[in-house]
Amino acid sequence: MLKNRKLKGFTLAEVLITLTIIGVISAITLPALQNNVNTTAMEKQTSKFYSQLQEMVDRYKSINGIDQIDSDIRSEANLRKYFKIKSKCATKTDCFASTYYSVRDLSKTYSLDDMSKTGNVSASDPDAATYLLADGTTFGINGHNIVFFDINGPKKPNKVGYDMWVAQISDDGNIDGYGCNDSTTKTTIATDLEKCLKGETGKYTGCFGHFVRNGFKFDY
Repeated sequence: MLKNRKLKGFTLAEVLITLTIIGVISAITLPALQNNVNTTAMEKQTSKFYSQLQEMVDRYKSINGIDQIDSDIRSEANLRKYFKIKSKCATKTDCFASTYYSVRDLSKTYSLDDMSKTGNVSASDPDAATYLLADGTTFGINGHNIVFFDINGPKKPNKVGYDMWVAQISDDGNIDGYGCNDSTTKTTIATDLEKCLKGETGKYTGCFGHFVRNGFKFDY
């Protein structure tokens, strides 16, 4: 015959304490996990656009049998051959934020006009056409083959060196950060990063160069 046994369980106080601890841990770890997910997504999307851009340049040179890039590469007809363009933007601010921020210092801002006109393009020159891709990336290429692109369009966080980038297609078809040194030494990598993080006018030029040289990974 079975003896009577008292079943032991958790008290209400113990359950509440456990739930409180779980809540505190979740509040601490979930934002960090979400940030890691967002960062990884930004890295992949930026790398994807870079690959598409480089493929366009390489194929353009091969098909046309040329060694130097000409102005036709940025024509709408050519771009539509290589990118899944969802629509052409009526104005730049339909596809981009008008103001962007330094990746480290939100008190430092950049004008979209400055970034899209960089490369000594005159303010009187017509704006570069801008496009929205099927994956949400927006981009434009100005008269000096400066490529400005935002991998999630006008949506936040709107930070240069995170979701907004400025690159340049050289005459021979190399894609790099605008104004960056071709060298990949530790010194030039550090210099590009310093430019990017300073958040001063024009210093956004170092962000993309550093990102490419760092294996398409954020380390800041």
